[in-house]
Amino acid sequence: MPRFHLPVLLAVFLPGACVDAPITSAHLSADGQLRASMTQHAFDSDSAGNRLAARTLGLTAVLAPEANGALEDATVFRTRAHDPEAAVNLHLRADHLDAPRAVRFVWSHGEQRRERIDFLTPSDTLILAASLPLRDAVPGEWAVEVSTVSAQGPGVVLYRREFEVRQAD
Repeated sequence: MPRFHLPVLLAVFLPGACVDAPITSAHLSADGQLRASMTQHAFDSDSAGNRLAARTLGLTAVLAPEANGALEDATVFRTRAHDPEAAVNLHLRADHLDAPRAVRFVWSHGEQRRERIDFLTPSDTLILAASLPLRDAVPGEWAVEVSTVSAQGPGVVLYRREFEVRQAD
């Protein structure tokens, strides 16, 4: 009985299946963005798409103590015992995003990590994307990362920002 290798069987039984193809200069306009005739959906599900997302997805971000209203970008946040709702709030605007995409939010302090998967949605304005409650945040240096979610391993980091949490005076 003949033995077939899996790639040969896939080629025979899945002739119309989508395969990973490298992104070439033909896919990109002069400014490095996807051509108008191309959509990110064509690249969403593979590692090539994640690399492309890191280049073309424009993220505008603000870290603020405010969850809504007028935002003031900050790098230092103070714990406040009298305000249990105090938090570091990450507000994002995603440019060049055609549809909601799953992303991983990771808040880290040394070896401590808090992460969750949520969706980044297209928006013309900054929207509250994730928060770190200050009531149980250890004072010191922290970082927040937003990365793609990938079944092939670690996703591509789309955004990273460091900030400091200080004990209130």
